[in-house]
Amino acid sequence: MADRSLRIAMAQVMNDADVDAIAASAAEKGADIIVFPEMFSNGYSRFDPEDKASRQGWIDAAVPIDGAYVERFREAARRNRLAIVATFLERGIPKPFNAAILIDSNGDVVLHQRKRHICFFDVPEEACAAGERSSVARVRTDAGEVA
Repeated sequence: MADRSLRIAMAQVMNDADVDAIAASAAEKGADIIVFPEMFSNGYSRFDPEDKASRQGWIDAAVPIDGAYVERFREAARRNRLAIVATFLERGIPKPFNAAILIDSNGDVVLHQRKRHICFFDVPEEACAAGERSSVARVRTDAGEVA
């Protein structure tokens, strides 16, 4: 059993922030896990629902789970030895997903969650597909294992 409490940092930053610098700062202050804002990849940007090009541009900004966007969080987790909750507009067909992943301090994705309860009445979420399930994972930290 760990001899200290779990410490979680909340990164309330804009989506152009330096992920590694934010993670390093959290780690220096003793955080075990850092959580980034919802749909961080695009800053929870909006689009004009009446403009097809605006909507398509927003959808085209979706990123794959196995791409460079996620890899920078995996690298930051490894480099700074802390777990990271990274959020993003995940590429999907026919619609993208509002997604989050939990990355352990080894840089491994241990949980992939797609938002299930979508606000189908408002932009930008009405353009997202709903996830199909909720999951639970365990992640090991310096404060012990967390589920």
